[in-house]
Amino acid sequence: MTVTVGFAILLALYSLYWFVLATNLRDGVMSWLNEGRDEGFPASYQRIEISGFPATFRLILSGLNLAAPVFSESEVEMDWRWQGSRVIVEVKPWNVDRFWIDLS
Repeated sequence: MTVTVGFAILLALYSLYWFVLATNLRDGVMSWLNEGRDEGFPASYQRIEISGFPATFRLILSGLNLAAPVFSESEVEMDWRWQGSRVIVEVKPWNVDRFWIDLS
């Protein structure tokens, strides 16, 4: 009985950890995109999803568009643009310093 209660508490704590970290991850990406937009690097997206519980944080950005001003040697301004239908970023909860990005 004690082992079952202890396991249930650990499971509840891990679930709380996962969902808090997933929310912070989503909010951090949204904040980073908004800060870039404010600094002259336009970015937009249609939707951000977080999935992968319990073993992975899978961040899916649908309809991501990025842009940046680029200057050539002749001082003529040109824009750099990138558009993807879906970007997937995966992070393991126990190793948030390493991540995998799929731009395909």
